[in-house]
Amino acid sequence: MGILETVLLTLSCTLLGIVATVIIYNSNINKTLGENSKGIKILEGSFKDIKYTIGVMRSAINRLTIGLFKKGILTELFIVGESPLKLTEQGIKLLDNCGFNNIYGNNDNKEKLIQLIKKENPQSKYDVQEISKKVLILLKDDPMFIEIKKYAFNNGLDIVEILSVASIVVRDEVISQLNSLRDLV
Repeated sequence: MGILETVLLTLSCTLLGIVATVIIYNSNINKTLGENSKGIKILEGSFKDIKYTIGVMRSAINRLTIGLFKKGILTELFIVGESPLKLTEQGIKLLDNCGFNNIYGNNDNKEKLIQLIKKENPQSKYDVQEISKKVLILLKDDPMFIEIKKYAFNNGLDIVEILSVASIVVRDEVISQLNSLRDLV
């Protein structure tokens, strides 16, 4: 079981425990106190506590997600670890939503990225993959990526992770162009 599955299982079990506690607590209050106003006030206080706890858990999940992205662990949601690496459906949606497809659709931007990768003289398909990632990450402050930065900020994502996903698209284009000139291994 991967880290993501473990985290989600743990959080699900915790939430299930909270719901079970509320149900048991609620039935015990009704049995003990009946439907009097004191019982209702106790329940209101309990639900406020639970609402607060769920808010804290939501915040913790958001922080955990951002941390996992920064460590590269959640990249598996966007890239399938096959040979070669491929985008998942979520990866394709991410690139569309963040604006990368529009940026890369601009021939000047596309050509700039491709030429920077070719300039590194990759000798293998793996070299192209790693150089593509390196070039995109080094250019993260380039004005062409301002929309991706906005998207990353507004969605609590790391631009490096988004550009790592985008590098798969660029890699494929460069491999295609280089293979027409010479065979890459």
